[in-house]
Amino acid sequence: MSATLPLPEPARSETPSLWVRLASLVSRRYRAPLLDGLTPPLPVRLLLADGSEGTWRQDEPLQPHASPKPAAYGTATRLTAIAYPEDRLLRRQLTLPDMAETEAAQAAELDAVTSSPFRSDDLVWGHRCVRLPTGTLQVDIVLASRKQVLQYLDQLEVRLAGPKPLETWVEVWAWAESAAPVVIRGFGEGRRIRRQARQRGLLCGLLFLLWGLLMGIAITPTAQLRLQAIKAVAAFDNLHQKTSTLVHKRESLSKTADQLAVMDEILSERVRTVETLGLLTRALPDDTSLLTLQIQGSKVRLTGQTSNTADLMQKLGGYPGIRDVKAPSAATRPLGTNKESFSIELELVPEAFRVAEPGLPASAATAAGASTSSPQHKATSP
Repeated sequence: MSATLPLPEPARSETPSLWVRLASLVSRRYRAPLLDGLTPPLPVRLLLADGSEGTWRQDEPLQPHASPKPAAYGTATRLTAIAYPEDRLLRRQLTLPDMAETEAAQAAELDAVTSSPFRSDDLVWGHRCVRLPTGTLQVDIVLASRKQVLQYLDQLEVRLAGPKPLETWVEVWAWAESAAPVVIRGFGEGRRIRRQARQRGLLCGLLFLLWGLLMGIAITPTAQLRLQAIKAVAAFDNLHQKTSTLVHKRESLSKTADQLAVMDEILSERVRTVETLGLLTRALPDDTSLLTLQIQGSKVRLTGQTSNTADLMQKLGGYPGIRDVKAPSAATRPLGTNKESFSIELELVPEAFRVAEPGLPASAATAAGASTSSPQHKATSP
């Protein structure tokens, strides 16, 4: 495996925008803690340089094994790492301003390449970033020779008891009891990173599924009400379509009823006119003749001639079914005649049409005949 490490790209001359700096700050403050919280700590079998071994988990102390059993680790399914001896390592330390992890990695790579005593094709290195309370970033860098690392792995072949090549599944760490290990790149660390990514993706998927279930539970009542409303609207539209014909027929029936009511009113007015003529025929004395007769609803206006207008008004006022008898103008007596010309207004009440003259049949036809004949006779009388 080639150990040539490319130099980082030169920094761009332009100054990043405010939004870029803000996004970088948010990523440094929140993205790493969030990913750490979603990444489950995987147990790693660690082989120490003194011949002992133990199980390491992130943010936990090393748990030593009382009796190592190499045969139990005969496969590469379990994560395995070795603690590379300190006497074969070179350590460096950088203090950088607060920056993103990717930028710190580029700075560490540049420092490792420029300060390495090993050839570029034989250099392997690793780094670890520690944020200090002062706000700066401390970068611990370790350098080693790939050839020496591979020789050391060959020496541990019996303890590792796994398939070859060992560097494809065994990690190489710069171990320190008081701090997290520094992973030397270029060996089996990718296997652990991929497994963590899969588990993190599974955990995120489960969280998303849980969120979806909770959202579904939360919106289910609203969705049910919405579906009920949609069904109600659809049922209303269907009912409206089915009853549209009946509604049109009802409107037509209402129009017909209105027309019949108008016709009935017209006919009733005509009948009322005939009844009014019969009533006046019975109420007026024989010495009275009419010249004009105006009927407007229950109001009646009479003009004609009579022997005594005051006596006529008194008789009309006392006749059943007639009230409010008054003369809008004074009566006059023309020269050469013995009768007065009068103009009288009166009002009919409903009882007037239920009064039948004594001695006459109570049929409407007889009353109508008498009403039409009497006024004509009186109108032609001298």
